[in-house]
Amino acid sequence: MIIVEGVDNTGKTRLIERLTQAFPLLKVIKSPGPTPDLLRWTMQELMESSDRHLKIYDRFFFSELVYGPVIRGSVLY
Repeated sequence: MIIVEGVDNTGKTRLIERLTQAFPLLKVIKSPGPTPDLLRWTMQELMESSDRHLKIYDRFFFSELVYGPVIRGSVLY
């Protein structure tokens, strides 16, 4: 599992694009963002076994723990 975290417009998506070009077995997973289903999605991702692909995440639930209080005043889930 590889997780790319960071604030907006810092090149996370571009980094992921370059990594997947260099390593074709990487499977890109995009977080659903701050939704009520984020906890369920997170648990499913952690419990799900990957086939032969290594997952690379464009953000993960950690983002909500940081950005939720700053942007919305609380964590969504």
